[in-house]
Amino acid sequence: MSNNKDVILGDAHLKSLTTPSAVIGTRGTNGWVPFTPTITANTPPVLGSGLITNAAYNVVGKMMDILVEFSASGAGTAGSGNYSFPLPNGYRAVTNLGAPVGTAFIGSGSALVLGGVGINATDGGRSLFLFATQTPAGTLNTLTTIGASNYGANGTNVAYTFTARFEIRG
Repeated sequence: MSNNKDVILGDAHLKSLTTPSAVIGTRGTNGWVPFTPTITANTPPVLGSGLITNAAYNVVGKMMDILVEFSASGAGTAGSGNYSFPLPNGYRAVTNLGAPVGTAFIGSGSALVLGGVGINATDGGRSLFLFATQTPAGTLNTLTTIGASNYGANGTNVAYTFTARFEIRG
């Protein structure tokens, strides 16, 4: 690989984890299946203008790889509660993993922070949640669940981009 940002996830070759659309642009190849991602919450957020949404998943055996990208340049509405990102229809993750299953890049305003992906056990593994490694105020080493109060969709340059690999129920 010529670019030191290149990443291999499953059988997908990404130019950068911050732009998974590089692989999603080749939808339908190598077993990757596109799907329409959504965000749910107590009151779902509405992302603003310049909205980009891309998502694809690949299942091999009992393992799912998933790539999701939400971004908007203009402010939307935050909704209320923590955000969840439902899996493609018909899939449920094994919920007893107890550890992060992926990497997330979360942006709001001019900040872009690294985070992680967890399996939402409260809905039986039907969705994922994101967490940041710092609060919007910049406090480090705090696992902050992404939602209306933390990195909400009401800011400008909002981005929720993540990759994950986890076991699915069979």
